[in-house]
Amino acid sequence: MNQNVSDNHIHQNNIEYKFNKYDSNYDESRKQLIPCFSEFYGTVVKIIPFKHSENFSILDIGAGTGLLTELIANKFSKAQITLVDISAEMLSIAQERLKQ
Repeated sequence: MNQNVSDNHIHQNNIEYKFNKYDSNYDESRKQLIPCFSEFYGTVVKIIPFKHSENFSILDIGAGTGLLTELIANKFSKAQITLVDISAEMLSIAQERLKQ
């Protein structure tokens, strides 16, 4: 295996480990670390260029626990949203959060 590929794999596993380790308090830390958290996420939802009743697709890369996805889904009930994250544990939390 190429050394560079091996190093990248180790780095990715380290990142995944760290995100998995902090999944239980991720939401609270996001709110503390992002200045004006509510305004920031609210602005993201506000600038989505679709009507509430339209069908469209969103790819949420780095979805974490689905905080932003939940806000989008609440406003755009017909949106098809795909979540991607390096942490399986984060995606599990997002799946629970988004169950209807």
